Amino acid sequence: MKRVSSSNILRSVFLLFAMALAGSGLRAGVLTLHEKRTSPGDLRITGAFAGVEPGGTRYLRHAEMAASPLARIITDPPLEGREPRALTVIDVRELLRELRYQGDADTLLARCQDGWETSYADAGWLDAYEPYLVLRIDGHDPEAWPFTESQKAHLGAYYIHISPARHPHYYTERLFTGKNPSGVVELRAVNYASYYAPYYTGPFARLAGPAARGREYFLNNCAACHSGPGEVGGKKSTRPWLVLGALVTANPDYVRAFLTEPKKFLPGVSMTAFPNVAADPALCDALFKFLQLGYPATPPVPPSNPAPAP
Repeated sequence: MKRVSSSNILRSVFLLFAMALAGSGLRAGVLTLHEKRTSPGDLRITGAFAGVEPGGTRYLRHAEMAASPLARIITDPPLEGREPRALTVIDVRELLRELRYQGDADTLLARCQDGWETSYADAGWLDAYEPYLVLRIDGHDPEAWPFTESQKAHLGAYYIHISPARHPHYYTERLFTGKNPSGVVELRAVNYASYYAPYYTGPFARLAGPAARGREYFLNNCAACHSGPGEVGGKKSTRPWLVLGALVTANPDYVRAFLTEPKKFLPGVSMTAFPNVAADPALCDALFKFLQLGYPATPPVPPSNPAPAP
């Protein structure tokens, strides 16, 4: 009988262990990207991440993420104004390290079921605000979360959480209102300069002063819902770039009042109020100057000697 060495036995045991882990969707604590979607709770992973072919889509499974070594439990209000709960979360920074940017990718896009889209490009910002991907609340999956049915439908299977307890200024200063989206369905890796090129080329190539400040504010807030130059940005709002430019050009006072209390003007609107913008003349002026670049205030001058009508 042929003798089997102990090293071969150990190698076989290790192989079987690795296969078992692969079957469960986890490999030694590293999340597996699956080729097929098996549940509405699977999270789409696209763009320049390791293991995702160009133009392809992979999926992370909710249960596998919640059971992975990346997940941890924190005690925090699940939403602003709520009582603290036990939240099962993954730190977005740790998730990015697991997924691994490829090539020149340097920015994470979080896309939502309602067309909302927000970006995370600044590592310093991520360190300052510590965003988490919420997986469970009090040990419960999304369908059993302690909210109304409409709230649960809005939050979806995932939302990105910024702690109201640790970072209350995020909610009071309202300088980055687009960074805690609900109903996240996709994480995408892009190169910031390439993706947002329309914001920095053409009439926007040499912005300075208030218009440059307005662009920065738009990108960190308004672009989550409103598409901007080149139709880049969120698709939730029905008022895109040119409409916003037309509104602030035609009636800036109306837009200021609308920002303070949108539901007063449109009772069914889902837009968040921005009283901080309306109350800050310099910031409001900066935002309006940027928006007006997409809709020049001066209309084209007709020819001095128009051709006679036929």
